[in-house]
Amino acid sequence: MAEKVVQLLVAAFDLPVSEQRILLKNIKQLDRQERKMYFSVLKRQEKIFKDYLQQVYTNMSPAERQDFFNTLVDSLLVRRGDPDLADCLAMDVLGRLKVYRALRQRAEDKGVRLTALNNFGGLSMVLMLFVIIAGLVLLLLAR
Repeated sequence: MAEKVVQLLVAAFDLPVSEQRILLKNIKQLDRQERKMYFSVLKRQEKIFKDYLQQVYTNMSPAERQDFFNTLVDSLLVRRGDPDLADCLAMDVLGRLKVYRALRQRAEDKGVRLTALNNFGGLSMVLMLFVIIAGLVLLLLAR
């Protein structure tokens, strides 16, 4: 799916090969130079990219939209829920919660374990609950 998104962006914005390679990687896979390029160049254009992808998505037929959505979820499922930068752009257009909900459902159906922090309500919920309880305890101790 990421390749399809990058192809759309290359056709519209004529991205250099170095920026294309960055979009096909996960943020954790970027080295120092690539991170610098991502945050100085690509991150600034992110809103323009999202607007363009939103326009492309709205011009699709309902069947094409569903195919686009299914392809994105399947692509994420292959990588166990760890999106690359191009998939993140597509997820922002389609709605992250909607995509993660479908991803979680398909992962349960197919028996695929997702990587940590990809499950909303999993580790993030435990962390938030801990922070709230710790805050209440500190508030009570301060009195």
